[in-house]
Amino acid sequence: MDAKNQTRSINPEFMNDLIGGVLAPLTEKVKNKENELILCLRKNYVNVYYKCGSLYKIEKQKGCYKISFDFGYASKTKNKDEFLSKLEEFGFDKSQIKKGEPTAITKIYREEHDKAKKFFEISTKILKKFIDDKKENKIGEKIRQQEIFLANNNPNSDFFIYDCEFKQPRNNKNEKDNGRFDFLALKKVGKVHRLVFCELKTTRTACKGGSSVLKHSADFYNYTDCPNGKDYIRARKEEALSTYEFYCKLNGLQQKTLDINVDNVDVLFIYTDEATAYLNEFAIKLAKPFKINFEKI
Repeated sequence: MDAKNQTRSINPEFMNDLIGGVLAPLTEKVKNKENELILCLRKNYVNVYYKCGSLYKIEKQKGCYKISFDFGYASKTKNKDEFLSKLEEFGFDKSQIKKGEPTAITKIYREEHDKAKKFFEISTKILKKFIDDKKENKIGEKIRQQEIFLANNNPNSDFFIYDCEFKQPRNNKNEKDNGRFDFLALKKVGKVHRLVFCELKTTRTACKGGSSVLKHSADFYNYTDCPNGKDYIRARKEEALSTYEFYCKLNGLQQKTLDINVDNVDVLFIYTDEATAYLNEFAIKLAKPFKINFEKI
């Protein structure tokens, strides 16, 4: 297996359009933590999350970007058609909504800067409302996941969460799923960095049975020790470096040379809220503001 083929990353043109090109109005919103948005690099596309629901899936096509949203989130919104009609000026056709998967809202060409600015200003408010209405009165693991990500997303800190909702890419549709983690992070240990695979627990039920620490620990070792395990870890290293570069450029930070030691990788369980009643030697306890500092744990 070629680790490069398993690496989730975007090409330089896509990265430049996010940082200073046609997609910059969106990344400016991501940089403002008050907007509570998370941007994650995927394999030739990006996902922007809000409360860990996918707000935008942005795919690069020839000369443009296709932007999609799962309108299943709109099911709890009153007068949703009124909100959907506001997206029609960007080419959206509500008759094309697909159940259970993202539906294209619009395509933005690389020279359409004014359209992009207006689109992200209008659509972000609408799509966030859909997700808010769907998740109303539910704190839940996904919202905690967002809070923890945003509190630990400084690329030059000793603990840098750079990805969420990780799912190991498959080579083909027949390949078995292997590897799901709430967060991927880099932890500084002396002069080197380690990859950290993280699981979050917020409820009592999430600590038992098929979601227990023992089950997740077994899944972690199955992932790292399987026949393709070394290739998986090399791929995670490459995308960690790529994502570190992206976040440094996005935030105007000086890039450092990172030495990521792939001989040792860590698994970390994070417990919040009622799950802290099940705290054990494999886990850390977090409360607001959810900043992870190993010197104080």
